[in-house]
Amino acid sequence: MGQKQQLIWDLPARDSLKINAAIYGLTDAEAQQRIGELAEMLFLNGKLEQPVRKLSLGERMKAELLAALLHHPEVLFLDEPTLGLDVNAQAAVREFLKDYNQQYNATLLLTSHYMADITALCDRVLLIHQGQLIYDGSLEGLLEKFSPCRAVQLDFSQVYSRDQLSAYGQVESIEGQSARLLVTREKLTETVSKVLAELAVVDLSVTDSPIEEVIGQVFLEGIV
Repeated sequence: MGQKQQLIWDLPARDSLKINAAIYGLTDAEAQQRIGELAEMLFLNGKLEQPVRKLSLGERMKAELLAALLHHPEVLFLDEPTLGLDVNAQAAVREFLKDYNQQYNATLLLTSHYMADITALCDRVLLIHQGQLIYDGSLEGLLEKFSPCRAVQLDFSQVYSRDQLSAYGQVESIEGQSARLLVTREKLTETVSKVLAELAVVDLSVTDSPIEEVIGQVFLEGIV
């Protein structure tokens, strides 16, 4: 499913879906059952009788999804499926795709510039740079390979200098009684234990670098 519209603009969405069903060789009973099932999953009940031009962008995108899935394809190609949608509509489409994948065991192939789409939907990631495949694996593996450090955000009850904190990891920033350290994954547990034992820590959190920053750095540096 890409950005090319397949629903007829001036007809109710249901009429276009009936045409698609006939093209796919579905009986009236099969078409009615599948349209009803998918409409319920996509929260489109009561919307399919409206002309497509009167639907919101999010409703049109979901109706297009319904049309693409009417024949229960085993493989679904998705090109920017949440492009232009508001936050709530994006979340609804992602949740539907996850449910559809689990219910029908369909393979979803997704291309997207929205990293939230990738992190929410993809078990396997292929990273291609200048025509060359440079990574094929899980998101967790991607972070481990291209982002060997994790960020440790610390809030203290007193001020520490950069020299004092550098003994625990790479000091990325210091602001008042707060600091952010980068620590290699293999030393993380040991370092956190040491920090808690030796410094006046009020709060501590550990995070991965945002996936978009990791991928952006890979492309920028041309890492293979």
